[in-house]
Formats: sequence, C-alpha cells, structure tokens
Amino acid sequence: KEALDLMETTAFDLVILMAGIDYQYPLELSQKIKRKKPDIPIYLLLNQKSNIQYFEDIVPASKSIDKLFVWNGDSQIFFAIVKSIEDKANVENDTRIGLVRIILLIEDSAQYYSKYLPILYSIVFGQVQQTLVEIEKNELDKICKMRSRPKILLARNYEDAVYLFHKYKDFLLCVISDVEFEKEGRVNKTAGIKFIKYVKSNIKNLPIVLQSADIHNKTVAENLGVDFINKNSESLLNDLK
Repeated sequence: KEALDLMETTAFDLVILMAGIDYQYPLELSQKIKRKKPDIPIYLLLNQKSNIQYFEDIVPASKSIDKLFVWNGDSQIFFAIVKSIEDKANVENDTRIGLVRIILLIEDSAQYYSKYLPILYSIVFGQVQQTLVEIEKNELDKICKMRSRPKILLARNYEDAVYLFHKYKDFLLCVISDVEFEKEGRVNKTAGIKFIKYVKSNIKNLPIVLQSADIHNKTVAENLGVDFINKNSESLLNDLK
C-alpha cells in the first residue's frame, strides 16, 4: 500500500521489486503499479539463485515485469540497471548526433547478463575516467566526455541481435555473444555461432568474443576466428578488459 501511495504522489523513472519468500507478491504489486503507471519500467531483482528458473519461466509471459535481474552480491547491479535504461533511451540520438560507439551483448540468462553488465560498465567508465585526466578541468568538457562513452546494448534472442546489429552496425565497437539462446521462439544451441557467422559476413574485421560456460566452445571460437571467454572464469573482469 505504501508503494502504491508513493506512486500517486511522487514521480518515478523506474521501479525495482525484490523477490522474497512470497513469489506472487512482486507479480501482483507490479500489476497494480502498471495499472497506475503503464509506461514506467518495472524490473524484478532476485536474491536467490534457486528462484531463477521459476521466474525465467513466468516473467516472459508477464505484461507487468519488463526485465529480470539477479543479485550476484555486487551493488553495482543497480548502477548497471540505470545505465542500461539510459543507454536504451539515448543510443539512437547519441549515435546520430555524437557518433558514439556501441558494445553489443547477446545473452539470454538473467544470471549471466546481471553479471556481465556491471563488469562492462565498470570497464567502460574506468577507461573514460582515465581520459578525463588528459583534458582540462572544465566541467562541460567532462560531461561531454562521459556522454560520449560507448553505449552497451543487450539482446536476448537471435532476432533482437540481428535487429540491433543492422540498426547500429556502423557504430559497433565489438560483439560479445553467448552460444545458446532463442532463435525463432525456441532455444537454439548454435544461435550464437550462426549470429557470429552472419556478423562476419557483413563486417569482416569487427572484434567478436564468443562466451560460454562450456570450455569446449573455445575450439568453436578458434574455428570462427574470434576470441573466447569462459563465463565462469574467476578472472572474468580481466578477461573482458
């Protein structure tokens, strides 16, 4: 009730619901919020990995939950959520006006994109901070530099990945793709391989990373002529850097 009362009196840009013991409560609350504020994005944040499968089956059919995230013990997930919304909202204007670059991530697992996005934003903002030292202490210049950072776009299936690739292919810095994700509404075990081949047929020298929890896919990456990252690597941050 308190949350709904706040929606009436305060302007919000985003709602993040935490899922606890009661599975139905966040779903019911999200529906009530959507009825009051249909345009506000609502994200569900899980703090127990045992709940992932249940909600990954439920959320795609839900009209009130926009995206699922998983708490991996790093508070940077909140920063990544906000920045991902900003990037989605600003990417079209910023590529057209400011010629900013794009990192395209294809990953359908909430557990893994919740892990990847904070790391990627940490890398991007870390590199921007290094360049700020080189410019004068002018606040406007600093703001412009931060705004011109690469945007990170997430695709969760083959069709979305192809759409984003074609729309922003002139601005791509690199592609980071999983091996297995949905294609034509069904999980496809080689969707990432097909997508990489498609990308390489359009842009020959674009840097591409194939990422997988199966170490045997390193050979697949080598055959494709792309880099490989183990999704479960203990040095994932350095690997991505």
